[in-house]
Amino acid sequence: MKIYLLFALLIFTNASLAQTVRLKNSIQFGVDYMSLDAPDDLGLRPTVRYARHVANDRIVLASTVGYMKVENRNDYIDRILRPRERTTFDLTIFFDLIKSPLFAARIGGGPSLWHRRDQNVTSVIWGFNPSAPPLVFIETIDELNVGHHFTGELEFSLFRQLAVNARFSLANLGRAGQSSVAGVGLGYKF
Repeated sequence: MKIYLLFALLIFTNASLAQTVRLKNSIQFGVDYMSLDAPDDLGLRPTVRYARHVANDRIVLASTVGYMKVENRNDYIDRILRPRERTTFDLTIFFDLIKSPLFAARIGGGPSLWHRRDQNVTSVIWGFNPSAPPLVFIETIDELNVGHHFTGELEFSLFRQLAVNARFSLANLGRAGQSSVAGVGLGYKF
């Protein structure tokens, strides 16, 4: 009787170890170094991403939210700051090129919805008196921009539920221009 119980316990443990549960969801916190339409407007954008992993982790459906605010000085006058803000929302469909539980190389893309609030200097009028400040005209832009993005990312699993990744994205948002993004993130799978 003891031999049968030992044999049943051995078969049960082997069968339970063979059926590993795949983790279907992940949440990631990251930081991106992002450019706006002008090459001098660079800044950091913290992000939060929720992803759903389907098809044995080969396809990932992700939604990412981020916020960026930069205050760059105007090229003409050092005293004028140009605050620029972006609140970003991206939906991405990724395809994993490598079938591995520890490493992922993904490419993807999808729609982007970004809110931008910019203050741009449209013109500067200098007077004849050099000590007098110039007359500066500023345009405020507060609008919602719709566009698309393409992303490539590499992810490495540190543990079963913890992963780090690096990514590069290009976004085209029509009137808001094109932005390039390079970032890193730390994710938790559940």
